[in-house]
Amino acid sequence: MTTHYSREFKKNAVEKLLLNPSRSLCQVAEELRVHASTLTRWKEYYATIDGMKKPIANSKKTNEMKLEAIIKSVTLPEEEFGIFLRENGFHSSDIDRFKQELTSPSKEKKRPSEASEVEQLRCDLLETKKDLKCKNQAIAELAARVMLLKKSHEIWGMPEDDK
Repeated sequence: MTTHYSREFKKNAVEKLLLNPSRSLCQVAEELRVHASTLTRWKEYYATIDGMKKPIANSKKTNEMKLEAIIKSVTLPEEEFGIFLRENGFHSSDIDRFKQELTSPSKEKKRPSEASEVEQLRCDLLETKKDLKCKNQAIAELAARVMLLKKSHEIWGMPEDDK
């Protein structure tokens, strides 16, 4: 049996979830007695209706955006911080990850062109292998023709032009 919830209930559930970033989706879903996937679906639908931005891909988040989000997480009250997160397409777990990225020791960076050089060398190696295989087949074919020519000469003798 499926339960039908009112539109107002769904909006309030999403609001409750988004205004309190310290609580997980599962906690809010359990409190409301709805399945977590249902609450996630409501969040996706009603968050876009209320004018919130879709989450920005991690690769497109600039360091300035990340730093601003960390600062806002410390200075704003929870309700305003939740509004800030929705308006900018962030999630509360993103802020924790940003902090981790800033505090962890930076990894040694490789030369930017190293990956492309390796890829180019792999392509060259593959092409060379194909060339070698083709040439080996040509040599094998030529050897077979020579052997057939010798056998035909043994059986029928040499043509008069070659003598």
